[in-house]
Amino acid sequence: MTLVVAMTYIFAVESRRSGYPRLSAFIASDKNFALFRRFGELHARILLHKQDELIAMEQRLQDLDAEEKTPYNLNSRREDKNLARKALLAEVEAKLPAYGIGIGSGPKEEA
Repeated sequence: MTLVVAMTYIFAVESRRSGYPRLSAFIASDKNFALFRRFGELHARILLHKQDELIAMEQRLQDLDAEEKTPYNLNSRREDKNLARKALLAEVEAKLPAYGIGIGSGPKEEA
């Protein structure tokens, strides 16, 4: 890092007001300064909650499938007349991505 660039970062940090403005400028001045808590326990807790919600939805879907009087409805999304199943699948579709995203940001296994 050249002296001019280093002085620019120092000025950028020092020109900020004390508190979060200056701290955030300092953290942004070098990638090695960015240290944040991961909140692993909270991530795990939320993932367990989302997982349980999805398990309950999965069971309700299996129950709806088992109760289906028209087997053809289970072969075609377009021909399925079961509004409860369609609503449940829409709910699952809305919740499932958040679970997948949470898995990617949650606690990691150590190698």
